[in-house]
Amino acid sequence: MIINKAMLFKPVLEDIEFNETEAIVDPLYGSVQISSFEKRLINTPEFQRLRGIKQLGFVSLVYPAAEHSRFVHSIGVCYQAKKLIWQINENFKREKRYRSWRKSGKYGSTLPEIPLTDVEITTVEKIVISAAALLHDLPHSPFSHEIESPNSDPLYGILSHDKFDSNPVLFKYLFDTEHSTLANVIKIYNTKFWEILKADKKWFSIISKNFNDNFSITDDGFIKVTASSLISSENNHSMQKLPLLAVMIFELHLFEKPKHWINVENIFSNVDARSVITSWSDNSEQLLWKPIPGWFRPYRKDIVSNTICADLIDYVERDGKHTGIISSIDLKFLDRMTISRAIPQYDDQPVLKTKWEKIPAFCEHVVFDIYDHKRGFIRESVITEILSCLQARYQLTERVYHHRVVEGARAMLQEIARLLCSSNVLTIQDLHTCNSNYPNMPISDESFLEWVMDVDKRMEKHPNAKEAIIKAAKIAELLKNRRIYREAVIIDGIHGYETGSMTGSDSNCIALDNALLSNAQDVTQRRVIMMNAISDELKNTYIKDDALDFDNEPLATIGARIYGKKYKVPRVLVAKPFFNSDKEIQQLDVSPLFACQDPPHIKTQLDAMRVAYNSLWRVFLFIHPAFHWNRKDAESKIYFDMHSRIEKLFLDFTNNETLIKWRNSIDFSQLLPTLPIDYVEFIKISVIKSANTQEVDELVSDAELRDLLKEIFAKAPNDSNNIQPLKDKDFVLFKDLISKDKSLIQYISLPGKKEKLINEMSTPLLQTNKNGNIRSIVDGFKIVMATDSNGDIFSQKL
Repeated sequence: MIINKAMLFKPVLEDIEFNETEAIVDPLYGSVQISSFEKRLINTPEFQRLRGIKQLGFVSLVYPAAEHSRFVHSIGVCYQAKKLIWQINENFKREKRYRSWRKSGKYGSTLPEIPLTDVEITTVEKIVISAAALLHDLPHSPFSHEIESPNSDPLYGILSHDKFDSNPVLFKYLFDTEHSTLANVIKIYNTKFWEILKADKKWFSIISKNFNDNFSITDDGFIKVTASSLISSENNHSMQKLPLLAVMIFELHLFEKPKHWINVENIFSNVDARSVITSWSDNSEQLLWKPIPGWFRPYRKDIVSNTICADLIDYVERDGKHTGIISSIDLKFLDRMTISRAIPQYDDQPVLKTKWEKIPAFCEHVVFDIYDHKRGFIRESVITEILSCLQARYQLTERVYHHRVVEGARAMLQEIARLLCSSNVLTIQDLHTCNSNYPNMPISDESFLEWVMDVDKRMEKHPNAKEAIIKAAKIAELLKNRRIYREAVIIDGIHGYETGSMTGSDSNCIALDNALLSNAQDVTQRRVIMMNAISDELKNTYIKDDALDFDNEPLATIGARIYGKKYKVPRVLVAKPFFNSDKEIQQLDVSPLFACQDPPHIKTQLDAMRVAYNSLWRVFLFIHPAFHWNRKDAESKIYFDMHSRIEKLFLDFTNNETLIKWRNSIDFSQLLPTLPIDYVEFIKISVIKSANTQEVDELVSDAELRDLLKEIFAKAPNDSNNIQPLKDKDFVLFKDLISKDKSLIQYISLPGKKEKLINEMSTPLLQTNKNGNIRSIVDGFKIVMATDSNGDIFSQKL
């Protein structure tokens, strides 16, 4: 979209302000106060496009009220960020201890009192943090994470929204004044922001001390881009200067992870420069980005997006309310929120322990005071409140984000993205307004599906991608009509392998996700062969008279995520004091909550949470809904056999690729339609002590039941030394019969599943003696059952 700058608003001087003079009514928070600057950002086309992107994608298929958008979520995050800023400043005002902790890492009555102005979050910081919170979801494409490449390969989906070294979306929105209205709004307000910053004695003095030949700010508040400047380009970059306000907003998101500023081997390292791509196609348009000297502080990012942050508070409350899963979360622990130097734990790196004074001054984080200063011990209620907040997030992950129907829709979207991205039909710039082709591009969820289904226009531009375009369009049509692929195989991650094949649950799951998501040519080729075989099996089985046209239609797809990605080590820092030789002075100890050893049960709870998150990881084989097993017609047995064959194809592939024997969590034999049985006639035969096939013919008129009973008695001859136990699947088929007559239990064999057998029958007539033998009296005759060395249940009549 080319911006007509003559059409931009011309604010009068008093409108160019950052005071909260406007209000928006939010269903969760009531009246939300915003500034004139934030109102202008919200009214831009770039921000308004978030109205068309659902926060939870296809979750509304399961939870119909979950229709809220990233637009309202972003406003909610901005509101929560301001609340956290206010809360931290209130905590500084109330607790002299917190002021001292931030300034010196100590506290004591003999130490000088620290002025509030030295430690509180200033107006300049609030402007930047609030704007960053408001715009944090700006780079999201339609359907957000669902169409992003799971393995960072552009052939498998679009680029991740937060990969700034390969995805220029956020940079374009903030700086490209030729194509972004939002960039022009920031540019207009930049001069006023620079004036406010110059009036901030604390931060202007820190920043101005670092002015030199490579870094300076112009009189109107811009940073120059040269070959040797702070933000540098080896080539002659198209943008010669960048507005300071946009730079500060962008930096807050750019340097988001601890690994960007902390080196495990050298905690004295400063913030490393990052490569930033700024163009859709020209790789020469790159910048080497170093943060503004003296300004960078990680706690600003902590407020917007960390473990306990504005983003989490809003999405847990908003998603929880709209799905009905969570009514509210307890945030009382925020009154113990403060700022201090700290070394956070990140990824799987070891916890760094060092003295406060040796931590770099810029490395300040949000921390939580967990100490009861009146009584002198750990205040566990604070930790409990933090854990309950994390538990609420887990509940949403388990019951909402990972719901099997949602996973099915997600797998279909990923298949669309793979088909179109691998054939160059879909690129990241097609999905955003900062593009010369806007407004004819799919910038919302609904318009994306319509764009994919417009086969003629897609083929007009990409005639060589006909097959991929048609396949993607057919999947999009199914999604549009809410016909979601159904699960045929579910591998339950760390519980999904056969007993005896376990070599370490994490390594097993990583091996499986590599087999299913790897872009290695040999693995991909074998995976394609397997999926083609499954599709052929499905086509050959479909026998309806009104057969669907399955040409060029994907009949199956794999649903898989990168193992362990959903779980992130909680980057929650907790603070407590300790005394050295000087009993008057408290020294501050800050450590990651995950590494907390006091009290010891906290780490146990966090370890359990990690295991619980990883236990949610599953692999799915989804198939076209026309082939689903849940059928009520006479062909159900045919479809059951088909599922057995495609299950074998899929499991053979996973077993061969990982050398681990995986199993399907779905037992289709239990899902077959119940056989029509005349139980009155069955009871007649069940009381006969020595039934034979002739008596069955005489007493039972129902042919289906008669054949079933003959099979049972054929496998249970009078010679007790020659008993032939029924198979597992037979147990399922006869389960309904057995529930009517417990005596038939003697003819069932379930290897290693004696307890399950007892529980399945749920009968008080089964008893176990001290030797482990099961005794039962049914219909007047006695049955004794015991298990052999393999755990098989066998029996004989006495």
